[in-house]
Amino acid sequence: MKQVILMLLGLAAIVQGEVREVSAESGLRKVMFDLLRPEIATQAGKAASAVKFQGSLKREGKWAFFSGRSLEGATSISFEPMGNDDTCALWLETRKGWILVDWSAGHSDVFYLVWAEEYGVPEALLGLAKP
Repeated sequence: MKQVILMLLGLAAIVQGEVREVSAESGLRKVMFDLLRPEIATQAGKAASAVKFQGSLKREGKWAFFSGRSLEGATSISFEPMGNDDTCALWLETRKGWILVDWSAGHSDVFYLVWAEEYGVPEALLGLAKP
């Protein structure tokens, strides 16, 4: 019995540490982007209802990370000072639900790599290590 319990705990740890794409149809994706949308809209000077996102939203355990583009309809939103639509965001699942931890739009570098050290985000989620 003890071996079965240890095996199940080991399997749970493997599943917890797996990086998974959050599907476009997932309600979780909507929750996450609803938290990010007002921040991006404010920076872009756009109505929040007009802001959409395109890219990869991945989850590992209690963390989620988005890397992609911000759009107004089908048109890229250009952020200063770099004039690009690059967007990334980091969420954490808490007892009260998901919270937006950090985000950036229009950045020039992959600065979010420091989030592993700064927030304790799994490196594999940010693409720093193999899952």
